[in-house]
Amino acid sequence: MRPRWVCRECGASCIEEVPFRASGQRITLLLLAFVYDLLALGQTLKAVSPTAGLPRNVVKKIERARLSELYTRKGEGSKRKLRKPERQARYLGADTFKLHGGHRCATVVIDLKTGHAL
Repeated sequence: MRPRWVCRECGASCIEEVPFRASGQRITLLLLAFVYDLLALGQTLKAVSPTAGLPRNVVKKIERARLSELYTRKGEGSKRKLRKPERQARYLGADTFKLHGGHRCATVVIDLKTGHAL
């Protein structure tokens, strides 16, 4: 529990800031870095969640922020735009597969030379 302070003159209240808390999260900076590292190594949300002791939706929020930092940049105003790749892929591969028992489909496109998903 963080202490809450109330001004006697104006009645405004404020809460003491925690210097090691990750901004926009209710976790520490160290735990956030740990989750970032696990996700960067290619572990799934389902695997990272019990390892870090966090709910799956929190890990998903962290993953979205991490991917947004990697693959987007700030554009005009508050909009974010996709970054251009460092080099163009010469050979592409595409695969379509079913999700959730065939009710939804997804497609993945990869660079055949490097194996990276585009």
